[in-house]
Amino acid sequence: MIRNVLIIEDMEYHMDRLCAILADIPEVNVLKAYNMEQAYCMLSSNTIHLFLVDIILDAKNNRGDVSGLEIVQTIRQNKSYEFTPVIFVTSLEDPKLFSYSELHCYGYIEKPFDADEVKRLIKQALNFPVVEEDKYMYLRKEGIIYPIKTKDIVFVQNIRYKTRVKTVRDEIIVARIGVSEMVSELNSPHFIMCSRNTIVNKEHIEYVDFPNRYIKFRDIDEMIEIAKPMIKKFREMLKK
Repeated sequence: MIRNVLIIEDMEYHMDRLCAILADIPEVNVLKAYNMEQAYCMLSSNTIHLFLVDIILDAKNNRGDVSGLEIVQTIRQNKSYEFTPVIFVTSLEDPKLFSYSELHCYGYIEKPFDADEVKRLIKQALNFPVVEEDKYMYLRKEGIIYPIKTKDIVFVQNIRYKTRVKTVRDEIIVARIGVSEMVSELNSPHFIMCSRNTIVNKEHIEYVDFPNRYIKFRDIDEMIEIAKPMIKKFREMLKK
């Protein structure tokens, strides 16, 4: 499984150094943010499995800056990231008391970096078990509302005037849901489009046959076709 690691660091030199170290760790996708705005943008479009956050992000303009701590405070308010590992990058003498007690910090990387120590800590953090809160898609059929766990959904497909929701155990067919409404209702980065009418859950994919343009799932016998114009974008989204 590819894990997304978001580095929030304002200094180009330190950013490049951390990226080079992470390049040696298998199945890691590095995302970069140099300030708070870029960090929040990354959060809105990706699922992050580990944060590396520089405590001081604006030292040039603010000698007392601790905006990295502020970013993590905001991140912790999101239930999806309440317990996601955070490693602070710091040259401060002792920010530990506040960070450990209030922000559930996993550990610290001190400047200058020791590459072996950084790798060891990151590998440990990526193996840290995180319990995800169950999310639901709510479907209305004949006046009855059905809550379905999004993690159990294999794909959602529009066929003519109906929407078909296939789960690991069964399926439900309801009145057609628009694609944009469908994406909003699923509210999960695990779902990606493979055609203009079909969204699949990449967590259930066993493999993808790109030459023949079909998706094989672990949990069901049925396979789904990838629309030819969407192959490139689908391949990119699958890596995130």
